[in-house]
Amino acid sequence: MARPSDDRPEGMSHHAGPWTPDDVLAMPGDRLQRVEPADGALLVGPRGTHRHERSAFRLMALACVKRKLCAEGGAPHHLVVDPEDAGITATLFEPSAGEHVEVARGAAGALTLDKPFPVTIELPP
Repeated sequence: MARPSDDRPEGMSHHAGPWTPDDVLAMPGDRLQRVEPADGALLVGPRGTHRHERSAFRLMALACVKRKLCAEGGAPHHLVVDPEDAGITATLFEPSAGEHVEVARGAAGALTLDKPFPVTIELPP
Protein backbone atom coordinates (compact mmCIF):
# COMPACT_ATOMS: atom_id res chain seq x y z
CA MET A 1 0.00 0.00 0.00
CA ALA A 2 1.35 3.43 -0.89
CA ARG A 3 2.28 5.72 1.95
CA PRO A 4 0.88 9.28 1.75
CA SER A 5 3.37 11.89 0.66
CA ASP A 6 4.66 14.32 3.26
CA ASP A 7 4.86 17.10 0.67
CA ARG A 8 2.64 19.73 2.21
CA PRO A 9 1.52 23.06 0.83
CA GLU A 10 3.38 26.04 2.30
CA GLY A 11 2.08 26.86 5.77
CA MET A 12 0.53 23.45 6.33
CA SER A 13 2.18 21.78 9.29
CA HIS A 14 1.24 18.80 11.42
CA HIS A 15 -2.16 19.50 12.90
CA ALA A 16 -3.77 17.97 15.98
CA GLY A 17 -7.46 17.21 15.77
CA PRO A 18 -9.92 17.78 12.95
CA TRP A 19 -9.46 20.69 10.55
CA THR A 20 -12.08 23.44 10.62
CA PRO A 21 -12.87 26.20 8.12
CA ASP A 22 -11.20 28.68 10.51
CA ASP A 23 -7.98 26.57 10.44
CA VAL A 24 -7.98 26.66 6.64
CA LEU A 25 -8.70 30.41 6.50
CA ALA A 26 -5.76 31.05 8.86
CA MET A 27 -3.34 29.33 6.46
CA PRO A 28 -1.24 31.45 4.08
CA GLY A 29 -2.80 31.71 0.64
CA ASP A 30 -1.60 29.44 -2.15
CA ARG A 31 -3.12 30.34 -5.49
CA LEU A 32 -1.95 27.09 -7.10
CA GLN A 33 -3.84 24.76 -4.77
CA ARG A 34 -7.37 24.46 -3.47
CA VAL A 35 -7.48 23.47 0.21
CA GLU A 36 -10.77 22.77 1.98
CA PRO A 37 -11.85 20.90 5.11
CA ALA A 38 -14.06 17.83 4.71
CA ASP A 39 -15.16 15.80 7.72
CA GLY A 40 -12.18 17.05 9.74
CA ALA A 41 -9.62 16.15 7.07
CA LEU A 42 -8.10 18.38 4.40
CA LEU A 43 -8.74 17.99 0.71
CA VAL A 44 -5.87 19.45 -1.30
CA GLY A 45 -5.95 19.63 -5.05
CA PRO A 46 -5.15 21.90 -7.95
CA ARG A 47 -7.26 24.98 -8.42
CA GLY A 48 -9.64 24.92 -11.31
CA THR A 49 -8.69 26.52 -14.57
CA HIS A 50 -9.59 30.17 -15.08
CA ARG A 51 -12.49 29.03 -17.24
CA HIS A 52 -13.74 26.69 -14.50
CA GLU A 53 -13.43 29.36 -11.80
CA ARG A 54 -15.32 31.85 -13.98
CA SER A 55 -18.07 29.30 -14.66
CA ALA A 56 -18.43 28.51 -10.96
CA PHE A 57 -18.72 32.23 -10.15
CA ARG A 58 -21.36 32.71 -12.86
CA LEU A 59 -23.40 29.78 -11.54
CA MET A 60 -23.35 31.21 -8.02
CA ALA A 61 -24.39 34.63 -9.33
CA LEU A 62 -27.16 33.03 -11.40
CA ALA A 63 -28.51 31.22 -8.33
CA CYS A 64 -28.70 34.55 -6.45
CA VAL A 65 -30.45 36.26 -9.36
CA LYS A 66 -32.89 33.35 -9.74
CA ARG A 67 -33.81 33.50 -6.06
CA LYS A 68 -34.46 37.25 -6.32
CA LEU A 69 -36.51 36.87 -9.52
CA CYS A 70 -38.62 34.11 -7.96
CA ALA A 71 -39.42 36.40 -5.03
CA GLU A 72 -40.17 39.41 -7.24
CA GLY A 73 -42.30 37.26 -9.54
CA GLY A 74 -44.43 36.09 -6.65
CA ALA A 75 -43.31 32.46 -6.56
CA PRO A 76 -44.54 31.26 -3.18
CA HIS A 77 -41.73 28.72 -2.76
CA HIS A 78 -38.31 28.05 -4.22
CA LEU A 79 -36.57 24.71 -3.58
CA VAL A 80 -32.83 24.40 -4.20
CA VAL A 81 -31.23 20.94 -4.32
CA ASP A 82 -27.43 21.16 -4.14
CA PRO A 83 -25.47 18.02 -5.07
CA GLU A 84 -22.10 19.79 -4.65
CA ASP A 85 -22.10 20.12 -0.87
CA ALA A 86 -20.70 17.43 1.42
CA GLY A 87 -23.65 15.22 0.56
CA ILE A 88 -26.82 16.46 -1.06
CA THR A 89 -28.71 19.28 0.63
CA ALA A 90 -32.15 20.68 -0.10
CA THR A 91 -33.20 24.17 0.98
CA LEU A 92 -36.68 25.68 0.81
CA PHE A 93 -37.04 29.46 0.39
CA GLU A 94 -40.15 31.66 0.79
CA PRO A 95 -40.64 35.34 -0.07
CA SER A 96 -40.08 37.94 2.63
CA ALA A 97 -39.64 41.67 2.05
CA GLY A 98 -38.99 41.27 -1.70
CA GLU A 99 -36.52 38.41 -1.51
CA HIS A 100 -36.60 34.70 -0.75
CA VAL A 101 -35.33 33.65 2.68
CA GLU A 102 -34.43 30.16 3.87
CA VAL A 103 -37.22 28.50 5.86
CA ALA A 104 -36.14 24.83 5.85
CA ARG A 105 -33.00 22.82 5.12
CA GLY A 106 -32.41 19.11 4.94
CA ALA A 107 -29.18 17.16 4.61
CA ALA A 108 -27.78 13.71 5.30
CA GLY A 109 -31.03 11.86 5.00
CA ALA A 110 -34.18 13.83 4.31
CA LEU A 111 -36.02 17.12 4.15
CA THR A 112 -39.55 17.00 5.54
CA LEU A 113 -41.87 19.86 4.63
CA ASP A 114 -45.43 20.83 5.63
CA LYS A 115 -45.76 23.40 2.86
CA PRO A 116 -46.41 23.98 0.05
CA PHE A 117 -47.75 20.46 0.74
CA PRO A 118 -46.70 17.66 3.10
CA VAL A 119 -43.73 15.80 1.61
CA THR A 120 -40.50 14.11 2.62
CA ILE A 121 -37.63 14.33 0.14
CA GLU A 122 -35.01 11.62 0.57
CA LEU A 123 -31.46 12.95 0.24
CA PRO A 124 -28.86 10.28 -0.50
CA PRO A 125 -25.50 10.72 1.24
